[in-house]
Order: sequence, then C-alpha cells, then structure tokens
Amino acid sequence: MNEGFVELFRSRDGATVARVDGRNIYSRHDPAREAERFLRAKLRGRRPDSNAPLLIVSDGLGHLERGARVCFPARRILSIHLHAGLSRCGAADADALCVPEDGCDPARFITEHVRPEQIDTLDVVEWPPATRAFAQSYRVVAERIAGSLRRLVADAATVSRWGRLWIRNTLRNADRLLFRPTLPSFDDRTVLVVCPGPSLAALIPHLRALPHLPVVVAVASAEIALRAWSIRADLVVHSDAGFYSTYHFFGDFEAELCMPLTAAPPPHAKTPGSPQRFRIFSGNSHAEAVAFGGIDTVPVIPEAGSVSTTAVRLACAVSGGPCYVAGLDLAGDDLLVHTRPHAFDGYLASRTSRLRPEQHLRFERTADMTRGPGRERHAGNMETYAGWFRANRASFERVGRLAPTSVDTGMRTATLEELIRAVSREKVSAATHDDHPESATASAGGPGAGGSPAAGVRLGSAQVVERWRSELMVGGSVTELARELARWIGCEVNPKSIDEQLLAIRRTDADVRP
Repeated sequence: MNEGFVELFRSRDGATVARVDGRNIYSRHDPAREAERFLRAKLRGRRPDSNAPLLIVSDGLGHLERGARVCFPARRILSIHLHAGLSRCGAADADALCVPEDGCDPARFITEHVRPEQIDTLDVVEWPPATRAFAQSYRVVAERIAGSLRRLVADAATVSRWGRLWIRNTLRNADRLLFRPTLPSFDDRTVLVVCPGPSLAALIPHLRALPHLPVVVAVASAEIALRAWSIRADLVVHSDAGFYSTYHFFGDFEAELCMPLTAAPPPHAKTPGSPQRFRIFSGNSHAEAVAFGGIDTVPVIPEAGSVSTTAVRLACAVSGGPCYVAGLDLAGDDLLVHTRPHAFDGYLASRTSRLRPEQHLRFERTADMTRGPGRERHAGNMETYAGWFRANRASFERVGRLAPTSVDTGMRTATLEELIRAVSREKVSAATHDDHPESATASAGGPGAGGSPAAGVRLGSAQVVERWRSELMVGGSVTELARELARWIGCEVNPKSIDEQLLAIRRTDADVRP
C-alpha cells in the first residue's frame, strides 16, 4: 500500500492511530482498550500466565502488542507488520519483530522463533482492519505464514512418530561411534551435491567427462549409484532415523559419513565394507546442543525433513565456491522414484512373486502420486520439501540445479557446460580432512582407541543421559530441554517421568546393542 493513502492522527486519549482511504484502523477514542478487548475475546480460555508464543499480524503501530502485554504478560510476542511506515511511527512491544517491506521473510521469521514442539500452543492473531487496509501485503504474508505453519505441523508429526527412536539412536551412536566433531574445509572449490532422483542416472556418465571431479557431497541413498560408475564421494550425508536407511551402507563404502547422532546407527565397524570414518553435526535441536556440551567445534546443520535439504546446507558450509545439485527431482519418473542402481532394488526384487512382479510393486508405491507433465509423478511430501527450498531461496543464491523437473525449488537452473567451466578453472587441491598419523578413523575400537580429542571423540550414552538429566530442572523451573524430550518421548513435562523413561530406554537399548 502506498504511504500516500495513510493518514496519522491522535485519538482522544493521545495515542497515535491511522486512517487508510478514509477508514480508521483503530478506535478514535481508546485504541489500547479496543485492542485488549479484541485479544480477550479472540483468546478466550487462554491462561494469562502461559508462556506459549503469540504471533500478531498488524499494521505496525503497536497497539495490539501492548494490549497483549497487559492481557498475557508471560507470553512471547512475535509481531509481523504489514506497513513499514507505520512500523517506524509506532513502538511495538514485541520480543521479535518482522517487517516484510524491509526485507524480512515471514516464513523464515516463524521458523527461527517457533519450534515444532510449540506448534500446539501457538496462537496467531490478525487485526482485521489492518488486513483489509493492506490487503495486497497481507495476501503475501498470509501465504508465507501458512506455508511455514504447515511445515511446523509436519515437523511436529515427525517428532511424535520418530522422537523415541531419535533418543535410542543418540544413545547407540554415542556408545559406538568415534567421530571427528568438525567438518572439512574445501576453501572455494566447486561442490556437486548428488541426490537420488531418477534424473541422476543420465547425469552421472557426463561427470566422467570432467577434467577432474569437483568436491562431491552425496546423499547416502545416491552413493551406491556413484560407486557403480567408480566415482568416489568426498562426503556422504546420512540423517534418516529409520532402520531401512542402513541398507545404503553395505558394500565397498569408502567415503566419510556425515550424520547427526539422531540418525540410524550404521553397520558395525566389523561388518565388511561398512563406513569407517565419521563426522558428526548437530541437527539444531536443544537435546543435541546439551549432549555436545563442552565440544564447541560441533557444527550445526539444521535439518528440514529431507536428507537432501541437509546435504545442500552442508555443501554450502564446507566450501565458499559455486555449488551445483544433481538428482534433486522431488518427483518420480513414471514408476521410478529413485535413481538406479539403488539399495532398495534388491529389497523390491526379494518381494516379487509370480503374482506380484517388480513392476506391480513399483506401481503400488506410486499409485497415490499425482500426474505431472510428461512422465513426472508428484507427491505431497516432495512438495513440502520444495516449499522449504523456496522459503529459503535467499540462502542458496550460489546453488544451481542441474536437469530440473517442473517442481519449483526457487533455485536457478544450471547446465552441465556451466559445471564443466567452473571445474576447468580450478586447480586440483587436496581438501583439509584433518588427517594425522595418529588420527582415529575406526567407528568402534578398544580402550584408548583414537588420538587427540580433535581427532576422535566418543561421548558414551551414560554421559549423554547424565547431561540431559542435569538440564531437566534449573532453578526449580522446567527447562526447554525437558519440554523437548517430553515431546520426543510422548509423556508429560515431568522431569521425574522423563528421567525414568530415559533410563529405561538406555537399559532396553543396552540389551539389543551389538
């Protein structure tokens, strides 16, 4: 809305109010009382002492925020202003403020300030006169808010399904893995992120034509396809918590595996061809931050539901050079949802019979997907991942997508010729892998295995549980960690109950640990 249509004046109680196209946004008598009355009616039944987040979408003069402070003094107020000029004239009493006209992205703002476990208690309040007065700005903001809240709901559903398994995985990995708590540095070299989309099969042969390979960061499910063409990945990213994700690690696995502790434990070190070298990063949960307490070098690579999103973020962290993504289809190719060869090919083959051939099994896996242009098939979860890329497109300005499908990720389209030119301009240089004659590389070893702490660290499940227990109650108050772990485990926010379940999970896990 053009600021020329906005007129400021004083209400009878001396507060600043606005008129847009001759219509008042607030009461001319007492806007503060009007805001308080509106909030009490809108949030009837909410406890005044609740500390749940409150998201306010308003014009920017701050009357709604000040009313929220009076009605709900303990709540954390997040405010999105629809008009930059009014925001500068007002004095919003908010804990965090976003003004889209000044370059703030509402979706990223919500993601930064609202955690998935808080989605059930989050309230969103919009000031109707402001949303009508600035309808064009509001439509854009509302779309961004809705997309962000959908992703938070999906994340919350993921927590409720996988939370207990994340804790089990954390304890098992803490006992078994000897890892390096830093990421390698590849300076400004070109990075190629390899994802497992069907289009990857056509791209891989062209990589052999490169004068030399760029830094290859592969999603775990795509590494076997590279190996089939004798292409070695520099880093392989693994973040899935489920058992079937470990199918990707059998064979002649030589790459260094990057993973959070919450990921499914890879095969034991004594298993032939299993991963032997590990880098650990944090998925940005509070539980991981406490577990890694005292290890300041552990990098944070926030997860967003898909290992491909994690891989792209990690690639941008290890190199400052150009980045290209291959196989990020986010769509199926007729009956194929992954590139070939793929670790699940053998699993599907083992499930076939005369009455249920392999093509029938593949059709069952894609029956719920919708038709796209050509041979493409689209799925709802893939659209969610694409929406996350679009919401964070500002973070991926130097990332180009090779052979893109019709699914929009917000990334620019890149060509193989562009990748070849970028690689040709570089001199081959060795990456910094922290190699040292005394460095630890095995995933599990006897007492004293490993060199200096910088070379290898093993936390141990007892140490992780003890760190969590010490943080459940601080100063007589339940901590953020207690709330997060309670949601993971699926119990009430009761430190004693959480403590008992953590110990029970650890005892049960000790019985099945190889």
